[in-house]
Amino acid sequence: MKKKKIYIIEDDEKYIEFYIALFDQMENIEPFFENTGDKGLEMIKSGEPDLCIIDYYLP
Repeated sequence: MKKKKIYIIEDDEKYIEFYIALFDQMENIEPFFENTGDKGLEMIKSGEPDLCIIDYYLP
């Protein structure tokens, strides 16, 4: 089965740790992280994510 790509754009370390712990339990999920809006936008443009999780308050 092909892994689902989840792009996470988050700058708060506690939430990043939460997502890592959550997605480590799932075999069919491959998370990708960025911590700035600019880097996150470039990541989204360069790939085809199945889901994006974006920090609404990210500067």
